Amino acid sequence: MEPPSTPTSKNGDLDPRWQGLCQHIHVTDDISFKLLALVPLVSIAGIAATLLKDTIKFTPVVALLSLFAAAVTLALWIWERRNIQICMWLIARAADLEKAAFGIETPGQFFARPTQPGGQGKRTAEKLVYGLTIGAWLLVPAAVFASQWRGPHSAANLLGAAAYASAAGWLGSYAWGALNVDIDIKADFEQQKCKEGTN
Repeated sequence: MEPPSTPTSKNGDLDPRWQGLCQHIHVTDDISFKLLALVPLVSIAGIAATLLKDTIKFTPVVALLSLFAAAVTLALWIWERRNIQICMWLIARAADLEKAAFGIETPGQFFARPTQPGGQGKRTAEKLVYGLTIGAWLLVPAAVFASQWRGPHSAANLLGAAAYASAAGWLGSYAWGALNVDIDIKADFEQQKCKEGTN
């Protein structure tokens, strides 16, 4: 007889702890997938609307909109990074329940999963989508300015381009750091003690 694929309680019912973890994992994954679809689609539409105009000019409005869009995308990634961490934590706890129920020789839905192809999977794809979207927004004003490079430029226009390059460089550097932060799922008991101490 093959072992069960899901942890069960003593009376044979599904372990309610495992069920609860699965529900939470589904919710976090659903949020991630919706954002993963929304972020690039909205960005593509916005960038296309900017670049496909009859006359494109480097203006403060274009620069500010690009910086704002890139910053919002970065903020969504920071929020999503926490969502990923919670999802990884939930999967690890569900895997612990499966390991306790089946032993170390029997894989479950979360315990002893196959290795990701090439060591890359959902997390890598999310980083690429957010990183490419941020980069695309930051490059829009640069592309517009480059397309007009041969034309005459006022001192104010050149100063604005320099200011944008500085701001975009800082934001891009910050985004690079945020995208490459290691996601740790080690239990933080100190934080829990602090919360209990304030109650």
